[in-house]
Amino acid sequence: MKKRALSIILICTLLLSFSVANADTFDELNQRKKAERIERRKNISFSDIEKHWGKDDILFITKLGVVDGSTDKKFNPNDNVTRAEAAKMIALTYGHRRGIGYSSEEKFNDIDNKWYRSYVSLMIRADAIPPHIVGKFDGNKNITRAEVAYMIDNMISSYEFPTTNTNPNFADLKNDYWGYNEILDLYNKNLMQGYNGNFRPDENITRGELATILANSLKINDSIDYH
Repeated sequence: MKKRALSIILICTLLLSFSVANADTFDELNQRKKAERIERRKNISFSDIEKHWGKDDILFITKLGVVDGSTDKKFNPNDNVTRAEAAKMIALTYGHRRGIGYSSEEKFNDIDNKWYRSYVSLMIRADAIPPHIVGKFDGNKNITRAEVAYMIDNMISSYEFPTTNTNPNFADLKNDYWGYNEILDLYNKNLMQGYNGNFRPDENITRGELATILANSLKINDSIDYH
């Protein structure tokens, strides 16, 4: 009986050592891949952002490989972002800790065989899908500022951010709005701002705006393990 118990303990110890070694190897490999990607992209530039207010943040996030340009030479910072594009950008920025994969409970009937299915599935597992998006994800539909706020706020819930406790009292944002708490949370984390007293929750977000939010979050919290 004692020999059997000792054998079980030995096997468990070996398995634990193997798992830790594999985890260390995976982390080291991941960090090396990140460094190689940053080295390859260090001279990246876009001809259409020279005078854009978000130039530095756009270059920061694209050099990390989290966000790509529309082409090799253009970022198109003022273009709208689709739900599918936003899901990819947000998942790659915050999803590494959770791991990218399919949800065990599919929520949408229109994402099978779509290039963005794994990113949306990660959002489902993180409870980061806005409550009004039901049945169909509509990946080609432009995403709004409020929808982005909801997704990001839920994706970063496991990370620490310096936070204030200020209510900006946006004229166009009532406290019964479906994304009120998430918007207020990102505002207090200094990740999203308003416009002259308004938040414009239902307006489409641009590529430049989303890139800036993602870049600032990584600058504020450098422990975020982006993909």
